[in-house]
Amino acid sequence: MQRLLPALVLALVCHVLFLRLRLPSGPDSPPRIPAVREVTVSLVRAAPERETGPAAVKIAAPAVIKKPEKVVKPPVKRPEPMKHPEPVKPLRPKAADERKKVIPEPVKKEIASRSAEARSLRRQEKQKTEARKSVSGTGAGADLAAQKSAAGVVRRAEPAYDLNPAPEYPRLARRRGWQGTVLLAVEVKEDGTVGAVSVRTGSSYPLLDEAALEAVEKWRFIPGTKDGLSVAMEVLVPVHFVLQRAP
Repeated sequence: MQRLLPALVLALVCHVLFLRLRLPSGPDSPPRIPAVREVTVSLVRAAPERETGPAAVKIAAPAVIKKPEKVVKPPVKRPEPMKHPEPVKPLRPKAADERKKVIPEPVKKEIASRSAEARSLRRQEKQKTEARKSVSGTGAGADLAAQKSAAGVVRRAEPAYDLNPAPEYPRLARRRGWQGTVLLAVEVKEDGTVGAVSVRTGSSYPLLDEAALEAVEKWRFIPGTKDGLSVAMEVLVPVHFVLQRAP
């Protein structure tokens, strides 16, 4: 503060002189002495600055430098030798009662159809055997009748296979694999036409039996003869329905 006081006084004097020089003075009037403005300057003694001791410098403790930790590398696992897979042992089939496997409906039908076919084949063999016996019996009876007859020979009626169309195999029966033999009793008239037809032994499939009846009713026969004359007689005609696989 003591250093600024002379500077303030000097500045004040300079302002007073400057103002005085700028004021105009009239020609007739005597020069006036400008009144000196009173400037009260109060000096205030500045409070002595407190001497502050040297600032306490805090010395930071040196930071502890941590040593870098050693990076422990994980042990490298060596690849194990490849093991050859053990051969898989086939599972033993379980008993039928333990499996309790549900057979789907189409498979059931197929199994039933196959079993029916097997029964039909056995029945066909039996029918063929019976037919042979009956034919042989009829032939034996005819021979006996011929021997008893004074005039001569009886010839049985036969289908004219070259003129007769084969029975039509029903489409449904082919699709389902139905097979069988139908043994028909046919009454042959003197002119070789069919008088009546009946099923002597069926094939277990009504569809096949009906197809055989419809076909044989339209057939032509070589009429049977007795003593050289055409006579009506009954004969047995087997009709076979067999599916053949394409080569």
